[in-house]
Amino acid sequence: MKLLRIIKEVFLFCRHSIIFHLDSYPLQNKAIIDFIKSRTPSIDGCDIYGKTETDEDVEYFLNNLNVTEYVRIDVKLSDSFRFPQDNYLEYFVVYSASWVTFDQLLHLNASRLYIHGSILTNQELNSYLLLWMTSQCHQNLKFLLIDITEPQSLDTILNLPHERINPDVERIVRLPNNDTILLKEGIDIKRNDGMTGTIHFDWRLDKMRLMIFLYKWATNNECQKRVLIAMNRYWNKDIK
Repeated sequence: MKLLRIIKEVFLFCRHSIIFHLDSYPLQNKAIIDFIKSRTPSIDGCDIYGKTETDEDVEYFLNNLNVTEYVRIDVKLSDSFRFPQDNYLEYFVVYSASWVTFDQLLHLNASRLYIHGSILTNQELNSYLLLWMTSQCHQNLKFLLIDITEPQSLDTILNLPHERINPDVERIVRLPNNDTILLKEGIDIKRNDGMTGTIHFDWRLDKMRLMIFLYKWATNNECQKRVLIAMNRYWNKDIK
């Protein structure tokens, strides 16, 4: 009874993020999901973990609970798995992405995408970037990280209009959410509405990754304010 009372109190909170370990009580997964749904059909975010391939339980979770902000999936899923939700998320992370085909990537709807263990070819990544450049996909995306399966042929990915940026150049840019960040070097591509994407390649352990930051240029006033803030920090003064 005490445990039930604690659970009921948890669902009185304004925000709900679920960490779901599929292997802990595998025979009770659907009952647990049904109980959560009876208390709140919508949650802010979820982390789904498991070592056993279990498409059915993950699909049941995502089909019954509406996730509004973020999804993180660290479960081995079959190549036939299909992500069932089309909500716009703040970020989406998948660690074993063998199921994320080219078509699936186009239908993932998030501000930030982290696709680890991708199986996409360099030609598919090139096609994806060309679609983005012509505003045919992910117009609200602001960051993408995805593993590269063919690091020896990056020219295939970059077989599109692009510009290599001088590594000594620092740029202040504005993200789609109006935050500003400082970028150095990279490879720029342009979208037909004026949005810029800066591509970086790097290695993490034995995997090469493509990262792309998507933004519009900051105005001169924004640049000046950033300079003033930096100067002010140096002199230990406050500025609004």
